Amino acid sequence: METTPPEPTPPSLFQNPLYLHPSDGSGSLTFQEKFIGAQNYRAWRRAIEIGLSTKRKLGFIKGTVIRSTTDANLAEL
Repeated sequence: METTPPEPTPPSLFQNPLYLHPSDGSGSLTFQEKFIGAQNYRAWRRAIEIGLSTKRKLGFIKGTVIRSTTDANLAEL
C-alpha cells in the first residue's frame, strides 16, 4: 500500500501576511521594555512595534492586512 507524499507548500504562502508559522505563538516575542504607564508608553510602544514588524505581524494591529478574495488557495487562510 503506497502513500502519496504531501504536496509541498508554495513559497508564496510563506510571504503572505496572513500566514501564521508555528513559531508565531504569543511566547515567541520577548520585550525588554515593561509597560509601566504613561511614563514609558512611547518606549514600550516602539518595542512592541519593532517586535511585531520583525515577525511581519504589525499589520494585524494596525489593521492594514487585507484578506485576498481573488486567490482561492489563500481564501482558506
